[in-house]
Amino acid sequence: MSTRCQVKVTNGEESLTLYHHTDGYPSYMLPKIKEAWEEYGQGWEGARVYKVASMLCAVDPIIFEPLDYHGLHPDIKYYYIINCKNESHVGAKPVWEIEIYTVNNNWKEQIGGKPKQELKQLYILSVKQATEGMGNTIEGLKNKENK
Repeated sequence: MSTRCQVKVTNGEESLTLYHHTDGYPSYMLPKIKEAWEEYGQGWEGARVYKVASMLCAVDPIIFEPLDYHGLHPDIKYYYIINCKNESHVGAKPVWEIEIYTVNNNWKEQIGGKPKQELKQLYILSVKQATEGMGNTIEGLKNKENK
């Protein structure tokens, strides 16, 4: 069975959620987010929600699917939030902060025919942390996941 995830891209005012059909583990998703940042995200577009979502789709085409809702999909294992914003001064690079959650789908406690889903935060990191210490970051996530 594939490990699915959702990625919510937000700037505090607007949001767009993407569904990722496979390989939702941080060890796969963080390098994809890094790739989007390095390839497209460092200009003014890197602080615009719909642009950032399209950057993610560009680095992993066919696997990402934009959703018309923000609720949790019932079969995801991970949930990511990318907060994209500009620094306060003109000409500054955008900042991406990434929040990573595991999703506990408790099928025994169904509410209205749907599983009760709980988010457990694993990690918060900036794209700088994700890009500068990718190996260490992923190992840290694996260690937290195993606890």
